[in-house]
Amino acid sequence: MTVGGLPTPSFFAVYPTGFVVTDEAAGQPARTESLLTAADVAAYLNIAPRKVYGLPIPRVELSPRRVRWLQSDVVAYVRQHRRPA
Repeated sequence: MTVGGLPTPSFFAVYPTGFVVTDEAAGQPARTESLLTAADVAAYLNIAPRKVYGLPIPRVELSPRRVRWLQSDVVAYVRQHRRPA
């Protein structure tokens, strides 16, 4: 399978609504994940969209000008930076 002329890894299948991520080695079932724009991530984190690009959250580069983030990576980032009250 190719996306934009580039082969996609076997553990990703591209669908219009996002990615289906499978983890066959761990025996986990496939799950559908949303791809978020910088504006989506910024709204979730309550920051300016331009600041999202500087955060150490893994990203999916669809092309040089099209960057998206997996929803689970954004949630993991928030959990990792949470401090107890």
